[in-house]
Formats: sequence, C-alpha cells, structure tokens
Amino acid sequence: ASHADLLHKACDNVLRNALAHTRDNTTVEVELARSGNEYLVSVRDRGPGVPEAELGKIFEEFYRVDSARSRATGGYGLGLAIARRAVEQHGGSIRAVNRDNGLEISLSLPVQS
Repeated sequence: ASHADLLHKACDNVLRNALAHTRDNTTVEVELARSGNEYLVSVRDRGPGVPEAELGKIFEEFYRVDSARSRATGGYGLGLAIARRAVEQHGGSIRAVNRDNGLEISLSLPVQS
C-alpha cells in the first residue's frame, strides 16, 4: 500500500471508531491544523470516553474497552492499532484523551517537504 493509502486508512479507522461510539444525535468533530513542521488531526466524539488507565491500551491489537459494546458494533479491536502503526511508520504519533463529553484522538504527522 502507498503512503497515502496507509494514512487514509488510519484516518478512516479513527473516524469510524468515533462514529461507532458517539451518542445518538450528536456530532463527531474533525479538525486539521498545521503547527510548525507537523500536521495535527483531531477527531472528537460525544461518547462515553475511555477509563483513564486504558487510554494507552486502545491502540493495541485486539484490545477492546468493552467487549459487549464492541461486539454490538462489530469491532475486533484492530482499527486503532492499524491507525497507530500507519501513523508511526510516517514518523508521527497518535494519542487519546478524554474531553468533556467524549474521547479525542489526535494524530500528529510531520510535514513532508
């Protein structure tokens, strides 16, 4: 897969995750900004968030915060792991933080000259 394909898949997976977990009749916010030598992409849902102790684990393969909820939405715990791998292959980073009323996943990618 090309670099563009991998990054597209990473963003797609993060967005799909947010859409799967945001509460009914709420929005998912997506923001793109440039800060110095990096692009910053953030995706914020209006879902239940993730327990603080598990925030780093959600990027591990097959990790699911709530297996019953993931089964209901058809998740296998791979989407965010794939996103992390793609972002890191491009010299970037990905992290998750709980915000008021939801989870925010942020991707940081270096600007390619």
